Amino acid sequence: MKTFVKHIKNNHGLTLIELLATIVVMTIVMGVMYNVLANGISVSKKIGTEEMLRDEADYVVTMMMNELNSKGFDLVKDCSEETTPHTCVELVDSKGASYKKYESESESSSDVFYDVESEEKPESEQESIKLQIKETKVSHQHFFINDQSIVSEGNYKSSTIKLSCNSSDTTTKTCSNGILELNLHISDPSLSKPLQLESIFGF
Repeated sequence: MKTFVKHIKNNHGLTLIELLATIVVMTIVMGVMYNVLANGISVSKKIGTEEMLRDEADYVVTMMMNELNSKGFDLVKDCSEETTPHTCVELVDSKGASYKKYESESESSSDVFYDVESEEKPESEQESIKLQIKETKVSHQHFFINDQSIVSEGNYKSSTIKLSCNSSDTTTKTCSNGILELNLHISDPSLSKPLQLESIFGF
């Protein structure tokens, strides 16, 4: 009992070795906790950035689909420059309807008939929509519809719009029917590699 009371009354505190050991253990624990927290924040930020870029890509594709579906067009042209292939296509409404009126020659009938035919419009009356990937600043590219930028945070450098024709005039790169292949490469400083998405449109 006297020994127990003696230990209770011992108030000399921690030795230097015990204090150093405590500091070392706390440092190791704090380092591990910091790494876990930092990695969690980094992964969360990466996932958030990928979701944002996917939403932007969906918006770009939706805008293109709206243009394809809302406007009538007869031809698709590859308007890319030689230095930047597969970066521009133009949807052209080149034909219009003409009507020929026919009247019945019978005296007992006054029926009127119309024959509808498709004919080439004068070039000045043709309408077109241009879909293009072009540089907005050094090493940074965006999508444009008729020279109007589609607002986005991602960099679309190395993205392509490839035109594949079922039947075409290879000298003018013009198609009346075929496939548009949209390959999106979207980069962001917080991502280690670009996000890659692909869409295909038939016409």
